[in-house]
Amino acid sequence: MASYINNQLTVIEDTFEGRLEILDNGRSLKIGELRLEDSGLYAGIITFTDRSKDQKIYNLTVYDYVPVPTIEGAGMKKDDEWCNVTLRCSTSTNTSTLSYIWNYKYEDTCSTMLYNNTGDTIQISLQPKSWDMEIICIVQNPVDRKNVSVQKICRDYGDRKTTTMIGRVQDF
Repeated sequence: MASYINNQLTVIEDTFEGRLEILDNGRSLKIGELRLEDSGLYAGIITFTDRSKDQKIYNLTVYDYVPVPTIEGAGMKKDDEWCNVTLRCSTSTNTSTLSYIWNYKYEDTCSTMLYNNTGDTIQISLQPKSWDMEIICIVQNPVDRKNVSVQKICRDYGDRKTTTMIGRVQDF
């Protein structure tokens, strides 16, 4: 991609033109304006004056921002004693680098509790005293996270078999 000889940086690959910078007196190379396609293995080779070489391999992973998620009702069954609901959390871009965490919170508390499921879909059974709780889906990758929540699922959406619920996005 580039060579650095006698304090002179020469960019070899056009895609890095204007994005490379030498730092620390030639000991570091900075790639600016990172792009997803910059991900990959990079080799740094230093050739010493005696012609010996030292090579280091670097794995660069570039992550995109997490898109705003939505929660969708994938099915609901309700009677006077139970509300069984399936919820799916999704984003406009589903990649393997996204992970999902589900939390829940009752109206009268400030803290959230972890729901024991880490996939994009949960199935929950609620009794009437829990029908007002807030359910939160957190979508994250190593550099960004977004969340969305819905409340009163069984009260507001209880008469529908399949419902799309657009929750409110909030930051924790």
